[in-house]
Amino acid sequence: MHIGWFRPDAAASVPRRYRSTQQAKLFLEGIQDGVIDLGGGAYRRVLEVSARNLALASVAEQEQIITRFRAFLNSLSFPLQILVRIEPLNVESYLTLLDERVHATTEAGLRELALAQRAFVRELAATRILLGRRFFVVIPSALPARDHRGAVWSWLGLGQRSSPPLPTGAIVSRQLAQRTTDVIRGLAVIGLHARALDTDAVLALYYAVLCPTQSRLQPLRQSVVAATTPAVRRAREAACADRGGP
Repeated sequence: MHIGWFRPDAAASVPRRYRSTQQAKLFLEGIQDGVIDLGGGAYRRVLEVSARNLALASVAEQEQIITRFRAFLNSLSFPLQILVRIEPLNVESYLTLLDERVHATTEAGLRELALAQRAFVRELAATRILLGRRFFVVIPSALPARDHRGAVWSWLGLGQRSSPPLPTGAIVSRQLAQRTTDVIRGLAVIGLHARALDTDAVLALYYAVLCPTQSRLQPLRQSVVAATTPAVRRAREAACADRGGP
């Protein structure tokens, strides 16, 4: 079933000699300072948002949260995409946190409780796959590109689209910065913490989407990302020179 992750007839916005096989299939020009360049003047910014369990709130609190969230959505002058990913939990990081708390506490009761929790989680992880949810909001620089196949992933450049020219450069940076601030403030009102992903985090997200198994076995290393940056920059500069502009 085709869901629009790849665009088989992607336009050659970068000359063929500068495009890898992945660039020919993945509709993505580049990522700089956390801003995703989809080509054709379309840009995106991705926020990761904390969760809030409505089931733990009272009926009155639930109604208040829903009312505030509705008001937040109605206040926006631009569309959003809400992306939810279900991923295997990194149990080791949680166990490391518990170990740190065990060593930090001096109270015997809390220490015993932390040790019991660590043993329980380790036993649980050994018998089943533990899953967690991550929540993202994708902010466009203007109206979203139209995906003729209705693919959800077109917002992140993983689907077919037809885009009108959009403002670029400093105008896009200011627009995305303002929209990002508006969304973070609006979500804070309902008790949700949001943070804008930097370039490394966006790369990790793409990696997890496209290679879910490999991304868990071989996570991206900072040294690898840093080593590829100069080569990517040279290729883009050469492509821009051929096009006669930025």
